[in-house]
Amino acid sequence: MNGIIENFELVNFHFDGNNNDPDDISALPVAALLADGANIQEKTTFRFGNNLAEPNEDSKLARMRTSAAYAEKLGIDTVDYQANISSTIDGLVNDFNSGKKVLSIEGGPMEATYRALARTSPENRQNITLLSHSSWNENRDVVTRDGVEEARTWSDLKQDFPEVEYIDIGDQNARFRNDNWNWLRDSNEEVYNDAWERMESSGVPNDPSDAGMLFYALTGDQNADPFDARSFLETNIPSYENSPSPTPTPEPPTTDSEIDLDFDVVSQWEQGFKGEISFTNNGEYFEKWKVGFDAPFNIEEIQDAVIESSEGDSYVIGDVRSNDNVYAGETTTFEFTASVDDSSDFTNPTNFTFNGQDIDVDPAEFDNIPSPSKPDPTGGGNSDSLIDVDIKLVQDSLSGNGVSGTVSFENNGDYFKGWTLGLDMPVNVTSAQNAEFENSTEDNIIFKDVRSNDDVYSGEITEFTFTGVADGELTADNVVFNGSEIPEIELAIVDNS
Repeated sequence: MNGIIENFELVNFHFDGNNNDPDDISALPVAALLADGANIQEKTTFRFGNNLAEPNEDSKLARMRTSAAYAEKLGIDTVDYQANISSTIDGLVNDFNSGKKVLSIEGGPMEATYRALARTSPENRQNITLLSHSSWNENRDVVTRDGVEEARTWSDLKQDFPEVEYIDIGDQNARFRNDNWNWLRDSNEEVYNDAWERMESSGVPNDPSDAGMLFYALTGDQNADPFDARSFLETNIPSYENSPSPTPTPEPPTTDSEIDLDFDVVSQWEQGFKGEISFTNNGEYFEKWKVGFDAPFNIEEIQDAVIESSEGDSYVIGDVRSNDNVYAGETTTFEFTASVDDSSDFTNPTNFTFNGQDIDVDPAEFDNIPSPSKPDPTGGGNSDSLIDVDIKLVQDSLSGNGVSGTVSFENNGDYFKGWTLGLDMPVNVTSAQNAEFENSTEDNIIFKDVRSNDDVYSGEITEFTFTGVADGELTADNVVFNGSEIPEIELAIVDNS
């Protein structure tokens, strides 16, 4: 290796991942392969979710956490800003003030790094090198998150912290973003297949562009492509088995002082209700969770969890892949739809347990007089006055007119079941999260519900995302929801070129 990595005792890698562009969901597992192959796991920390000035997109953050779990399996420490921003910055400050040589690779906006450097002594700043490749990341100063006043940029860092060394290499979207990463999918090695699976979940599996910065740090090559990465890994072979012993999997909390668990009733009708259970981790990071309880009602559907067992009135609910990693300070939520045989079954679950330990839960309030029967699932949500639709489209011309979109709609009427949203848009949709899709005719796309969101409750906001390729100037019009035209929508178009 002829890169700069051997000059540093600590390596920090920032991945924003949860805003604007899902490329970091792909970049993190590729960076994990490179770090494992180069045997630098013990001095490397991946800190993700570092866009602090804009709201999070929960579905992207969940997939980012799955990528982080893959890195943990390879012996690399990962830290989630969005689980606890303050403590994550504290950890970065400790690294910066350690007196050791630190390389911080900047994938994402610069505000988190600015806050840490502001708390670093001038003499210790001389030990720090920042590495960047993207002018979009460097110049991102948008603030839309409550409580945040400003988002500092690469230029602000250079101006306010001149003691730091700054390295700005060529944009890795030029070559590291490439359609030839599918060799990971086709490999016979589990460690490569697992990386590809995480990359596929991003919707842009061939865009691990930020990982090109680590490849540069390892090799000195800032013009690398997937074939160069493959050649590197054929010599520096990553493996679960020969990774340094990672931190042992943390034991789940054993006392209710470390877990706050809540049960709430979201909505209710004559024959059933929608319930929500959430828990907050007040302790350390752990993996895997189970919530048990006794209840007289029957759970028909569940979202963001699975029913692991159901015997008589006793249920055990378990994690799914998107939420099995529970970070310090993080709140995890799942919902379910339940039916009742008679009004006496509208009672709170009892005998709650969390990972086998008894836990106290405050009771929720059911309506004394149940609302009218659950409506017939046909004909719901078919009035434009009852449905508000928001659409956000993000175009990145550097990716060959790649487009990512977020669509949400709010039900201002009564409960209904099943939805279809069609619109005219010059985009060939290639993937969608939380919706099925059909490119029905030229420039016309139809999105449909999936099982996890076909129940649309009064006041509920339903959201889905998609990726695709634009064919012309971005627009979105002629929106039709369940057969009725929606004459007015909220439309935002962002050009990241």
